Amino acid sequence: MLGAPGEVRMPVESLFSGDGLRPLTLNSGEMIRFVHLSPLPERTGWGYHKSSVRGGLEFGMAVMALTLTLEADKKTCKSARIAIGAVNEGPVYLHKTAGAMRGCKLDPETLPEIAAQASQEVNPLPHHGFTKAYLRDNIRVYLRRTMETALERAAMA
Repeated sequence: MLGAPGEVRMPVESLFSGDGLRPLTLNSGEMIRFVHLSPLPERTGWGYHKSSVRGGLEFGMAVMALTLTLEADKKTCKSARIAIGAVNEGPVYLHKTAGAMRGCKLDPETLPEIAAQASQEVNPLPHHGFTKAYLRDNIRVYLRRTMETALERAAMA
């Protein structure tokens, strides 16, 4: 970030305020100059999904992004990060679910359980005609699919 005190590095999580009326923590005269992305560690995969009615550039009903890193056996989760967007006033980071994934074997039996746990960690705000229950179900279904994609990528990395 570039502002009056000069150039400041900050984690992306601290960019979002969680206040729907003032979603970013940037002050007047501050701007994002660049975003630095570190290389992904070995055996790390990522996944992203945006649920929307029509696709494209419309506002998402639920957006999910995650990374997961596997142990050397390429089956056990070493670490995970999960963020859900468009369901609250700012991104929701699923620290509890990501922490519970550490040390777990990730396979077709465990991914639905993890996705169900994650959908309960989120407290979505109903919007654009979508109910809280519908948004939770959307997160459960698409987060499982997104985790499958990340797992495949991690196993090949």
